[in-house]
Amino acid sequence: MKRIFFISSLILIFILLLLTAYNYKTGYFRKFLPVPAPSASPRLPSPRKINPQGDTVYRETREYQIMYTPATDEYLITILGSPFTKYRQEAELEFLRLFTLSADEACALKVVVGTTQFSNPESANQVYGLSFCEK
Repeated sequence: MKRIFFISSLILIFILLLLTAYNYKTGYFRKFLPVPAPSASPRLPSPRKINPQGDTVYRETREYQIMYTPATDEYLITILGSPFTKYRQEAELEFLRLFTLSADEACALKVVVGTTQFSNPESANQVYGLSFCEK
């Protein structure tokens, strides 16, 4: 009985490895895992294109702005409020919620976080990633 269980477990593991290799090579199962497409996803809020290059603002508050730039294929989170750390965390959580992403999915995207000189002079002129990806 234990031997049959062991052999069936090995067969199952082998099948899973084959499926994983097939998926890695072809990307077949990727269609079952939603990845946000900045310009074509119906679950995104009403975006607002701000220039002919297609830069799109997805969320804008007094404290931060979340936008997508297709020219560099990256998301830009600009912190406009102070203190920087508080609004950075708030904007990052809104980014996850806005695009219905897990932290791991968000870390796979190109996301740049920055701030302005007038609101956070000590953190300005620096480029940050998402804080939960920097660990």
